[in-house]
Amino acid sequence: MGLTGRPPWGHTDCMGGLEALGGEVESAIARVRVPAYVIDPHGIIRWVNPAAEKIVGDVRGRHLTSVVAPEETRRAREIFTRNLHGPADGSDNRGVLLSAEGERVEVELSAVPLTSGGHVIGVFGQVKSIEDSPPPPPPPNLTPRQTEVLRLLQHGHSTKQIAGELHLSVETVRNHIRRTLKALGVHSRLGRVAPQRRDCSEPHSPHPESSGGAFPARSGRARAPRRPHRKLTPTSKRALTENGGPRSSPGTAGP
Repeated sequence: MGLTGRPPWGHTDCMGGLEALGGEVESAIARVRVPAYVIDPHGIIRWVNPAAEKIVGDVRGRHLTSVVAPEETRRAREIFTRNLHGPADGSDNRGVLLSAEGERVEVELSAVPLTSGGHVIGVFGQVKSIEDSPPPPPPPNLTPRQTEVLRLLQHGHSTKQIAGELHLSVETVRNHIRRTLKALGVHSRLGRVAPQRRDCSEPHSPHPESSGGAFPARSGRARAPRRPHRKLTPTSKRALTENGGPRSSPGTAGP
């Protein structure tokens, strides 16, 4: 299936300039070292360039859901449908693919509707970024939707951002977050998200209060530093004895 054609690209000034230039855009997209793909209206992968093949292999003729992680299947269908029937500028989304060796690969994709003669004939997309380390598999006791919510929480998304990403209401997302945290046995977002962020960060020295070192941890309110004791002079000793208690000299604070 060809990628170029006058009807789909002639309506934009930039592509009109390319046509006037006579450049072979399809050949360039095939050779550029940015993974790219085309999926037909039925969800069948019709074309991938060599850069994409290095990630997922030659997957032409396979359904798009065959190259995503199992927990991503539902969301992949939803995103594809939105890109197929949605706005012309498409959307950017993160997801987890399966490499040719079956390894999990986290990527960010940018996809737009592909048109011909004024009709949408598929989706064209590119891989914007690839994470260096493979994402961990999701907890087995989560539903697909809860897995999606957890992944977005781990990326630092707010409730409102998750709602926009999943095209759900904010209240629905709140319910999903509560059920997800309950299923994981934690009481807050931090309880699930912070440990994973810590694992991915560079090693750092523990806080002295948590290391059992020079400043052992204390519970309750922090204590103010003690003021040094004043040394008693013979005169102050005599005054203390005569008056039956300590006496502060002018300009100094009491003990």
